[in-house]
Parts: sequence; structure tokens; C-alpha cells
Amino acid sequence: MDYSLVKILILIFLTTPSIFAKLERVQEEGVSVKRFGFKEVCSSFGVKDPLIVEKKDPKTIDCMGREFNISKFCLNKYELVHNYTKARFDAVEKRVNCYFAETVILSLECDKKHNHYCIKPDHGCKKMQKDFAFGLDFSRSLLLEKMPMILKCFYSSKAPLQ
Repeated sequence: MDYSLVKILILIFLTTPSIFAKLERVQEEGVSVKRFGFKEVCSSFGVKDPLIVEKKDPKTIDCMGREFNISKFCLNKYELVHNYTKARFDAVEKRVNCYFAETVILSLECDKKHNHYCIKPDHGCKKMQKDFAFGLDFSRSLLLEKMPMILKCFYSSKAPLQ
């Protein structure tokens, strides 16, 4: 078993925004990760020689008092890449990770707090796409009618993996 892939999947789970607390599973195939140091990320936004850089929240980096969305960094860096999926902070090192995948399958528990994603499954999956499968194509949704119901969202890309 590839422990680096297990580490990446654990980091993805730990850094996932709390709005998706009932996200049962994020299954990714053909995963690739590009890692960048905090200073490089800040420099890309025009902050020269940042002395103090820190993670503000799961999506924002603070560069000497100026805040930037890390997804914007990855999107700017890979604007022509169609299998970019998300940006996350590395939980161990001070790095920003840009993720790429060939396919992503999300499984979301339809509890009271998250049922709004399940009422119109296609629409719910498209709303979650920006956080987990940004550059991939939405393929289909599936609502598993068990208790509690589970929404499955399928995304894929025909682009070569970065």
C-alpha cells in the first residue's frame, strides 16, 4: 500500500471545511499533488519577502496581514489544466497543496443540516464541485435511499493528469 497516498487522503479529510462534516467519503483516482511553500504562495500574490506567513482558516493564507484564497493561487498557476480539483493546506508542513485527479466520487450523508444538497441531487453535487472537483466535469448524481439517505456525486476528466 502506498502510504503517501494514505497520508494525502487523511490530510484531505482533516482539512475539509466543516460544512461537509457529514461527507462520508471522498474517493479520488489518478491523484497528483503539487506542493508549494508559504513564501512562494505569498510571493505569487505580490507580497515581497514575507516574514510572517500563516494559515488563517482552511481556505485562506495570511501573508504579512494580507489575506489570499489558496484556491486562487492554484487556479492562477494551473489555469489551463482541466483536472485541477482543489487546494488544501498541508497539515504537517507549511505548504499549500494543489490537487489533481482523473475522477472524484463524493458521498454525503443527507442529514437535516445537509439535506439541501440532497433535495435536487444534480444541483447539490454541482454546488460541492467547486470545493472538491473544481476542474472536472460533473458526470452524474445518485441518491441511495437507505436511512439516512446518501448522495453520491461523480466527476471525471478526460485531460491528462498533471
